[in-house]
Amino acid sequence: MIERPILELRMRRAWRIAVAIAIPAFTALIVAGSASILSSARDPVGGIVGVAIIAVTLGGLIVIPGIAVLSRLARGAPDVRIDAQGVVWGNDRSRDLAIDWSEVESVTSRIQKSRYLTDRLLVLEPRAGRIGTPPRTLYGRLMALSNRVTSGSRFAISTMVVD
Repeated sequence: MIERPILELRMRRAWRIAVAIAIPAFTALIVAGSASILSSARDPVGGIVGVAIIAVTLGGLIVIPGIAVLSRLARGAPDVRIDAQGVVWGNDRSRDLAIDWSEVESVTSRIQKSRYLTDRLLVLEPRAGRIGTPPRTLYGRLMALSNRVTSGSRFAISTMVVD
């Protein structure tokens, strides 16, 4: 049973439009680039290596995570849901990245500045020895990795793209 959420954070409309345009555009770029390389390659092995580089780089870093985001947007799943039990990056506590309030040691607010963007992060630090179950969805695993890279914790809420 899903508890009634206290707060659901969703991606801003402008970001949803950008993702909806960018993912098919990058997919088309991969297909066109691959076709161009294969049709003009004198060495078939070199052409296949070039296609593999394009597919791994653009597909692995942009298209696959983008498809996960697009599928969640189409289903109406929130980016983050806060309820009485804890925080879920998604909608399904048993499958997505989640932490219960009983597992949270502290919550800190951090400003993260880069050359181009400034973001406020709410970082949830788990209690010692409480790492929780790993997420089973691609989106949950991507969020855990992204959160760890940007904040040092698997459990961080970015306020940059939320509505």
